[in-house]
Amino acid sequence: MALTSIGWTDISLNPGVYGCSEVGPDCSRCYAAVQAARLAHMGMSRYMGLTHETVSGMHWNGTVRVNYREIAVAFSKLPKRKPARVFVTSMADLFHDDVPDDFLDQCFAHMAVRPHLTFQILTKRTARMRRYFERPDLGMIIRNLHALAPDALRRGANSNRVTLPLPNVWLGTSAGRQDLLEQRIGDLLATHAVEWFLSLEPLLGPLDIRPYLGTACESCGATAPDVDWCALDSSYADGHVIAVDNPMIRMSRTNCGPAWKNSANLDAKKNELTNVTSPTTR
Repeated sequence: MALTSIGWTDISLNPGVYGCSEVGPDCSRCYAAVQAARLAHMGMSRYMGLTHETVSGMHWNGTVRVNYREIAVAFSKLPKRKPARVFVTSMADLFHDDVPDDFLDQCFAHMAVRPHLTFQILTKRTARMRRYFERPDLGMIIRNLHALAPDALRRGANSNRVTLPLPNVWLGTSAGRQDLLEQRIGDLLATHAVEWFLSLEPLLGPLDIRPYLGTACESCGATAPDVDWCALDSSYADGHVIAVDNPMIRMSRTNCGPAWKNSANLDAKKNELTNVTSPTTR
């Protein structure tokens, strides 16, 4: 657990997932690969053997390791009563195919017994995330693990109160280009969650999320699921620090419409329209 400079969260948490693999061109500037290589160079064994360097920079080599023993330790360091937003696995992808379901079960059980915290999970692997949450036995597994958790016993929590979707878990995906967004957002919005969000980083081209803002069907009047908020870091566009009036930023900001959120204040009204800067890309 660590306090973070990421504008849209308070704490970053790694429950024991190390390494990743690239799934699209918006993985090519992953800050976590650079950070992992730096930590490995400093002698941290858990990050060794996860990256390789090419002429285009540092990249993940596809190796993913999980450590079950770190799950409880990581969650135990979180605030016990004070509300906070927690970005889970900021250095990896929790829904990578090499992260086992039973590892995820334990993570979500720990989230369930901490209702005062809001857990933010960002993934490019929305199809795997959707499959995980569609498991018919998931609720029972999390309830059983919840009942055995020391925190639940101390608070006298009733395991039968655990319901899905977990009310303190937000699910999101990142995409830096329209085609990548369209590949991922369908599975995101098909996965039940109390809040959906987008990270439009690194920005590789104009993005229009207006089709995903809950517009009503002209025929039947039904409203489609909508994105609750999105974050954008202008410093990643074209690999340079750029002015906010860059046309690509302007277009993405306009096309985000009312979902554009102030990353420093997620308690602002949903319709607030303001620039977002957050130093993360995953």
